[in-house]
Amino acid sequence: MKKTKKRTLNIRTHIFISEETGPLKRYRDGQKDLRLRLRFIALLLIAGNTGIPTVAPSVGKDIRTVETWYKKLF
Repeated sequence: MKKTKKRTLNIRTHIFISEETGPLKRYRDGQKDLRLRLRFIALLLIAGNTGIPTVAPSVGKDIRTVETWYKKLF
């Protein structure tokens, strides 16, 4: 049986498309848990071409934390 290769995306080179940002906006807007809302906000900032070194301190997190959020979502 052939193993399927897991799709890996690089957060530093990933170009977000509207099919990805639309759901992120809906999740952000409908989220009551502030921790999760912050994650969606950070990912949307990255989708808007704001660099991770700028986003991470803006949301009060380490760069590796923001990268982990990205990996969990994609």
